[in-house]
Amino acid sequence: MVVAGLNTDIIVGSIRYHIQTEDWGSNKSCIVTQVFSGGQSIRQIKVMYEQLFNKNNSPQLNEIEQALEVQHNKVIQFIETRKIE
Repeated sequence: MVVAGLNTDIIVGSIRYHIQTEDWGSNKSCIVTQVFSGGQSIRQIKVMYEQLFNKNNSPQLNEIEQALEVQHNKVIQFIETRKIE
């Protein structure tokens, strides 16, 4: 089971960023956010399922979707407050 990803383009100052967050599925058990600028990946944030969900149960689809959205929005906030450059 893989959840559809999120993509957002933002401009901070004069820099355009593309933020892409994906669920890499139960085989890799992680949610990954990549930040692109100028056509190159400048950051990658990988959070393993075990950091997000109860280790005794497989996460439900809605839990993965929510975690993906939270991670995506946190990265956008970091960029907007210039904590990621």
